[in-house]
Amino acid sequence: MEVKGKSVTIHAEGEGQTDVRAIHVATNTLKPSQRSSLLIDADTVSITADGEGARAIVAMSTGVVEVKGKATIAADNAIVARGDAKVLVNPEGKYSTVINGNVNFSYDAPTSKTPVDATVILNLVGPESSWRGNTVVSWNGKPTSVDEYLSVTGMKLGLRNS
Repeated sequence: MEVKGKSVTIHAEGEGQTDVRAIHVATNTLKPSQRSSLLIDADTVSITADGEGARAIVAMSTGVVEVKGKATIAADNAIVARGDAKVLVNPEGKYSTVINGNVNFSYDAPTSKTPVDATVILNLVGPESSWRGNTVVSWNGKPTSVDEYLSVTGMKLGLRNS
């Protein structure tokens, strides 16, 4: 799916809710040939979510989310990814990017059992760019003892003064 325009704003909120997601892209398989994808391409992009544990962008099980344009992404967990998913924010390094919230590589044995590793590319370009948050690995319930399920190698952060 592609969303293109001058300005794109996506906002989700849920008072008293614990699972608020502005964007969720996923498949029910780990086959790369069956990826679900979302491209947002606009001059300005705002993706926000409010609520306890809110998530702005969620990509799981080979899902792909790509954001092109001057972007603001804000939620407790700005980005949640796992299971060979991809989240690309300003992948070409052309725009300023503001991220408020964590990048969370999330393991959930009861619902998924997929490893947390995913490709997350964030390019912060110019003095208007910032990131207030952390990169974390989380899990629902008891963490697995299998290291490969909790290992992240796909996080890439680019910093450049324009």
